[in-house]
Amino acid sequence: MKKLLSIFTVVCFNLASVWAQVVTTNPAFPSESAALTVTFYADRGTAGLINYTGDVYAHIGVITNLSTSNSDWKYVKTNWGVNTPDTKLTRVSANVYTLSIPNARTYFNVPAAEQIKKIAMVFRSSVPVSGTNWAEGKETGNKDILVDIYGANQLAIRIDTPAGA
Repeated sequence: MKKLLSIFTVVCFNLASVWAQVVTTNPAFPSESAALTVTFYADRGTAGLINYTGDVYAHIGVITNLSTSNSDWKYVKTNWGVNTPDTKLTRVSANVYTLSIPNARTYFNVPAAEQIKKIAMVFRSSVPVSGTNWAEGKETGNKDILVDIYGANQLAIRIDTPAGA
């Protein structure tokens, strides 16, 4: 009975974290060679970009097998504060944005010998909002947003919220 209660608690905790994600991806299990759309919800996580009306950009890179931690980003697309068409998000509606990545390996220019494990990102305002400070969209706890990248033969499952929840 204790074991069943422990499993139930873990599942409930994981479901709660799925419902409040700062980003979602399409496909749900992205790979390094397939097209990927990241949807960013500015009203979640730190909510640093909630109701922001200017352009939003991704500060984005990857975590590879050569990274020493989840904060050891590799192949970052641009320096902080540099606005490029490749890192500009598309506004879908208030507080909802998308970023399309045609192929992670080529988008980040990662050598074939390296394995992409995660995409790491922080979303930011197009210009500083006060002095030299940009408005930022990050994970709760002021953490970088991380999206797992799955291998072709990797087993993964996903639990979605039930209809009507």
